[in-house]
Amino acid sequence: MDGLRVLGLHGKGTNSEIMKAQVGPLCRAAEIEGHVQFESGPVPSVPYHNIERFFPGQDYRAWYEAPTSEKLREAQDYLSALLQGRPLGSPDEVPKPQVSDMRKVTLSRSAAFDLYNELSRDLPRAFDGVICFSQGCALAAGLLLQTSIEHPAEEAPIKFAIFICGSRPFSPVTTQRYNTRELKGTDAPIRITIPTLHIIGKQDGARQEGHLLASLCAPGTAEVLEFDGGHAPPRKSKDIQEVARAIKRLVCKAQA
Repeated sequence: MDGLRVLGLHGKGTNSEIMKAQVGPLCRAAEIEGHVQFESGPVPSVPYHNIERFFPGQDYRAWYEAPTSEKLREAQDYLSALLQGRPLGSPDEVPKPQVSDMRKVTLSRSAAFDLYNELSRDLPRAFDGVICFSQGCALAAGLLLQTSIEHPAEEAPIKFAIFICGSRPFSPVTTQRYNTRELKGTDAPIRITIPTLHIIGKQDGARQEGHLLASLCAPGTAEVLEFDGGHAPPRKSKDIQEVARAIKRLVCKAQA
């Protein structure tokens, strides 16, 4: 796993340090602990249910609050910037190109990010994969699907994804969760095509959503593991060891 770089995406109402603590035992068992960079979402948020009992006085964050078209696009742009190692900032902080007479060109947010995508397309990947929890899963899965829809000929921005207690992403077009009936391409259904691992708690209230997220992946690319727990990363030693072995298989498959 030399040189492996993984981006950690937390759930709503937590932050990067909380997720680092939550998945620390799992990352150590999978031997990826030193390869994961955890980032916090850009949006302030109320703390997730009961999280204050264990992590009081934190700066709780989210990737987006209400899943409106604008906020979903902004969150995907933010994640795209993280994955490409681009500077982060508000739309007004995105550098603008200049014309020959040095007058500034006014670009829309989407045009500015499209320009960055074009300029950075041939640069080395900043990250090989992601490890996500809850809302972080929806964000990463949404970017992967949106890339397949809008740029079907392009390579996915990452090689693999680890989804912990995930759910289907919201479409920035309809603001509804994606379903398999919607994702019909001209020649074949649109799917997440990179290798993925779906870690689902048997007592998680969103358990069905985790399986529905896996259904949005191309056949043969998704592995699903259920563990004895709720909406939280695995805690029992037996579950941690089983999931760690699956993570190692996933990384080997993605790097083959």
